[in-house]
Amino acid sequence: KKEEFKSLKDYLEREVELAKLEVKFFMLKKCTHKEIEVFLKTIKKIVIEGVYILSEKDIEKDVLLSVVEKFAQVEILFFDPRTLRVTGNNRLYEKAFEKMIQS
Repeated sequence: KKEEFKSLKDYLEREVELAKLEVKFFMLKKCTHKEIEVFLKTIKKIVIEGVYILSEKDIEKDVLLSVVEKFAQVEILFFDPRTLRVTGNNRLYEKAFEKMIQS
């Protein structure tokens, strides 16, 4: 049976919740404690500034690169190697990131 929604807003809220669950499941299944810590800092910056730009000054660069690679492979994050910009792969993930850092 196909789910019916009262409004587009209800549908999008459900999609964001599903995206959040997907991110959390992947994070818990595939990441170390340190990688989770770095991922949460990264998505917080994406939520606040709209983008995370990799830099030579990044602390724990090896962990950060590992996190970006893992999440980009499953298309949760988008990484542009030309500009070193990291963003959510789409708006649903970015809204999911907002909910994750609020909770």
